[in-house]
Amino acid sequence: MSVIAGCSLFNGVILLADCRVTIKRFGKPDVLCDNAQKLFPLTNTTAVGFVGDLNAASQIIRELFRQITFSYKRGKTNGLHSLSISKWLPRYFRFYYRQLSKKQSVSRIDFMVGSVILDRQNIIERSKVVEIMERFRLGKLSIQRNWIPNILVNILKANNSHIILSDVPANLLYYMQSPDFIPQHLVPLEFAAIGSGQDTIIEIDRNADWIFAGDVGNSFMEASAFRQTVSSFIEKKFNLVGRWYVSSHKNS
Repeated sequence: MSVIAGCSLFNGVILLADCRVTIKRFGKPDVLCDNAQKLFPLTNTTAVGFVGDLNAASQIIRELFRQITFSYKRGKTNGLHSLSISKWLPRYFRFYYRQLSKKQSVSRIDFMVGSVILDRQNIIERSKVVEIMERFRLGKLSIQRNWIPNILVNILKANNSHIILSDVPANLLYYMQSPDFIPQHLVPLEFAAIGSGQDTIIEIDRNADWIFAGDVGNSFMEASAFRQTVSSFIEKKFNLVGRWYVSSHKNS
């Protein structure tokens, strides 16, 4: 079982990954290890996670870090802006994946990337907030409570279909699948999961009101709600209890 899950919040993005790898042994039982890191911070505003071919992914990411480190040393940091990364990273994955495929057998690899854009403002679709508020109105909350976050009320009062949060940096959340690595982008208040545990989106959707609007802006509470939601689903479906790695990017 392997999963990377991500959600785009009002204020930032959260990526979550399991830490399990399966080591195949010829003629012997598989060995399960819960110490693999599948999420990596590329810069102070961008993180990437992967599922799939561990050997190939490690080579791709190792070379990626080498190039990023080289850029820092040369003072060429323009390409490390979150928007710039979103443009060249798919091309890099596609190129390096094809190069590896010529040298060795390579299986499927999926990547998920989460970023914040510090010099842009986050934009929320009013319809997304309406969906959350409907759960309050119909009493279909994952955790019952008698209060509503101010941000929901303020957005609903606006007449525009898209509301700019002037004091919040813009979010970027997208995932890519081999061999073409075409980015699939998500907007704020959307979520996704990749890997064999991707059905966890069922549980994320069920708890969306608590993850997105439980304690808006509280990184610890948002990450805890997200992690508990995913781990609960994985435990039920796969009968697995493992370690989790969480990366949260906001306005720092």
